[in-house]
Amino acid sequence: MPYFAKAFIIAQGYIESRAFSKSIKDMAIDMEALEDLEVGIMINGKPINNIRYADDTALLAGNEKDLQCLVDRVSSISQSHGLKININKTKFMIISKQNIENIRIQVEDQNIERIRRFKYLGCWLADKWDPDEEIKHRIEIARNTFFKIKTLLCNRDLNLTTR
Repeated sequence: MPYFAKAFIIAQGYIESRAFSKSIKDMAIDMEALEDLEVGIMINGKPINNIRYADDTALLAGNEKDLQCLVDRVSSISQSHGLKININKTKFMIISKQNIENIRIQVEDQNIERIRRFKYLGCWLADKWDPDEEIKHRIEIARNTFFKIKTLLCNRDLNLTTR
């Protein structure tokens, strides 16, 4: 599929268990499901198909077929351990400069919602890989922080080293 040449797809979702949202068992299931697959984004000749941080797992693939394979594998392994992917908290995004439409990713015959942007580890990612929104967001955070401490920073009664 040549139209995926400069695109990669991210799916982010949650596995629901009866206990905590992400237990050690859940993380072991993720590892079991994803470690031996030869699909993902190639980095230094090695396929990277997931990014994990705390209780978050993002699946990475270079095309729709590979992402569906990853989602199916995680779903299958999860079900074999009595867990289920929460379809309401699972989303996918295509990151590409090209306009790619009509992509469907499913879990148990239910469509996963496609989103155009999402926040991952505090950073906004947009489907066009445009950093403008993230830059504006960070500038706004800095501006708000400055205004919160403006009276302290502009207080002429305090010497410069204290400010």
